[in-house]
Amino acid sequence: MILPSMRNREIQPLKIPIAATLFDQWRKVRGTVCGQRRRPFAIRWEKLRDTAGSQNAEQESFAIQDLNDMESAGWLALKKNRRGQIERITIPLEAEPRWCAAFGFTPPVPNPDTARFRSHPWEPELAFCANSPPQIPFDELAALNAFLKNDGRDRPVVPIKERSLEIFGDEKRLDTLAGSTVLFAKDRLSLEILRCRIVPEPLAWLRGAQAGGPVLVLENAAAFDTFRRWDKEICPAFSAIIYGHGNTVRFRDGVLFLREIFAEIGGGRPVFYFGDLDPAGLRIPRTASDTAIKNNLPRIRPLLWAYRELCKKTPRPNNKNTGKQRAADSENADSENGMEMDETSSNEADLAWLEDNILIQFARDVFTSNRRIPQEALGWEHLKNIHADSV
Repeated sequence: MILPSMRNREIQPLKIPIAATLFDQWRKVRGTVCGQRRRPFAIRWEKLRDTAGSQNAEQESFAIQDLNDMESAGWLALKKNRRGQIERITIPLEAEPRWCAAFGFTPPVPNPDTARFRSHPWEPELAFCANSPPQIPFDELAALNAFLKNDGRDRPVVPIKERSLEIFGDEKRLDTLAGSTVLFAKDRLSLEILRCRIVPEPLAWLRGAQAGGPVLVLENAAAFDTFRRWDKEICPAFSAIIYGHGNTVRFRDGVLFLREIFAEIGGGRPVFYFGDLDPAGLRIPRTASDTAIKNNLPRIRPLLWAYRELCKKTPRPNNKNTGKQRAADSENADSENGMEMDETSSNEADLAWLEDNILIQFARDVFTSNRRIPQEALGWEHLKNIHADSV
């Protein structure tokens, strides 16, 4: 609301409603770039009047008088039509510090790299950096730009860490930047443009006894040995048997290596997983399956008959996160979305990975009671009695 004029007192913009509205409009438009513009801020009178909330002709008259008084005192400049009516109000660049002081406003310190971002000769994929620089050091963006400028788009494809070392002198930096949706987006950068690819973690595996069978992944080394022996001596069932490297992120991060295995065994096929019946034992294949699906690989499915056999065993207390065991496992802690995996709690997405409602409820009950069943409970002496007609 516009209040009566302050013209009979010393001009104090903070106490003049129309001045407060004018400064608020300036702050919204120029507050973050104070002192960095060549053209002064201006606003049409109609817009300023409506924003201030003029309710009657008297209030508008007081506001106009206040603006005239402030012009006389050098706070602003007015553009008027032939009839003397105000059309536009301008805050001169040299008056901006005076306005900021009057309203106790401290402009943010300009980024010293701003001028460099604007003037740098960016390649098309990084042209957005001139006006909307991302929160990435200028020198790193300039290094990416130099790679593109120097015929980088025509280079042979190499592992991402090799390209990262070449560009940044740090073999891991590009892995981090590749997760940026600001840099890596449509019409911007891509690993293909940078002529590099992510190399999946190699997975240890052996060819199975059934050339046309599915692939099996075992979480732990003992189970890997037992199922390989069962596949060879009792029931030829799998074309390849993979060691998932226990409770680590290796299988999740190495799931893309399935392409290499498929190439060796004659093409893609279903992939099954069998691990511990505990929260981490479900989260590993569930997150690996998510990664596989995003990369056009088969989803990782549970080896249901093995889990059903495992459910016949007695659950044991889940001590994986206590005492010395917690310290021993800390080096193998999983991480999802930057958070350390909680090995004693599960979520519904992990449980749903089991597919079978009876298994899901059984697992939920086991986890709720803070218990687990290690996959080693389905050992050789049990497995050797299971034949093809039982699976």
